[in-house]
Amino acid sequence: MEKRTATGGSSGPNGNFQQQAEEIGERAMAEIDRLRQQASDIGERVVDFIKERPGTSLLIAAATGYLIGRIVRS
Repeated sequence: MEKRTATGGSSGPNGNFQQQAEEIGERAMAEIDRLRQQASDIGERVVDFIKERPGTSLLIAAATGYLIGRIVRS
């Protein structure tokens, strides 16, 4: 029979599930925060580029729209 810990989990070979799940959750949240910060940084860089070069940005947007339209039609 497995021993029970103070938190209600068992201390057997598979008894650390709750602790492992919490650690995985914490690592996942840290990774999500890191990715959210990266996305924010990229967004700021895009906005800065658009402000600095509006004409180039319009040409890139038009070319991208044209290519996507061609891909969708085929």
